[in-house]
Amino acid sequence: MRGPRQTFPTNDGLRVLLPHVHQRVQHAAQKLTSTAWLMVTWHDDYLTWDPKSFGGVERIFADPAQVWRPRLAIRNTMMDIRQLGNDYVVLQVDHHGRVTWYPAERFETYCQVIVTYFPLDVQTCTWDIDSWDADGVDLQAIKLDIDHSFYGNNGAWELVSSNVSKGNNKLVFQVTLKRRPGLLILNLILPVMLLGVVNIFVFTVPPESEEKLSFAITTLLSFGVFLSYILDLLPSSAETMSTMTIAMNGQFILSSLFVLLTILVLRLHLRDDNKHPVPKSLQSIIVKLEFIFRLGPPSTKVVPVVEVSTLPGQEDEQTTTKEVERFMKKAARKMVFDNHELMTWKRVSCSLDKILFRFFLLAVAISSTAAWIYVYLG
Repeated sequence: MRGPRQTFPTNDGLRVLLPHVHQRVQHAAQKLTSTAWLMVTWHDDYLTWDPKSFGGVERIFADPAQVWRPRLAIRNTMMDIRQLGNDYVVLQVDHHGRVTWYPAERFETYCQVIVTYFPLDVQTCTWDIDSWDADGVDLQAIKLDIDHSFYGNNGAWELVSSNVSKGNNKLVFQVTLKRRPGLLILNLILPVMLLGVVNIFVFTVPPESEEKLSFAITTLLSFGVFLSYILDLLPSSAETMSTMTIAMNGQFILSSLFVLLTILVLRLHLRDDNKHPVPKSLQSIIVKLEFIFRLGPPSTKVVPVVEVSTLPGQEDEQTTTKEVERFMKKAARKMVFDNHELMTWKRVSCSLDKILFRFFLLAVAISSTAAWIYVYLG
């Protein structure tokens, strides 16, 4: 029985030539699909000859079935585990016994997806290649990088970097891919952001309109459609949570809240003032909120008539128009606080709409800006 005759000396070993990364990293399946050529070289002591004895022939092309080849396999494959290579790819053998083999493969390998910053994410995936030979074949890398000479640009992913490292009797070929987010921003992020802004304008629809509640429910269903689309893109068992998913769930919850608030506003608007007068505590709250949010005086408010001569500490000829206006505003505001008969349920509903619109417009603007800064800086 013959002992090991194949070795991987200096300048021999295994090299990957990467022509293409197919389509995309499949987030839902956490799988990287790619096509690559492997350049495998080794030295075979039984395949040496003297060119002078064979008509000056220094190199031949041998049938793979007739020559020993290392048994290589992808350890982290998501397909059936099998030996790499096919019998129709011939081997190059020179007279020094150096054998070169170029098996082409389509890999489907497991890639742990980090979706925190989706769709501005960067993914790092590997191919773990090891040997099944029992005669002590030691795998070496020809270069500590993947050859990109034949690489074709991918529309969904940009190849950032690659490297090769040696593990426990295996070679680990690593690629770092950065997503090209333009299409997702245009078709997903931008519509969701616009829908979030439109959602707030439900509070600008008059309560008398019959479409106010329909507007809120339609927007809620639209967020549900976008949320289901995003969930189809992302893995269900990811160790990290996507910021985009959190934002979409927040928008969905907010839209549900808008539906409930719209129902509340409509109920208040249709309430009978004679049977159910506005409670004094609610009147005070609404008036204070109107003042805080700088809402204009309601049309039902009576503006008090003030004589200029009654201004304290001022003579008629010394009173300016600006001072008169300031005094009248204070008197009008005091009258609103004191005279609860001016408050109606229609005024409560209209004021509540205006308050909610301004509050949520500010809240959504701040939260959206903070989320995008977090994703961009991350």
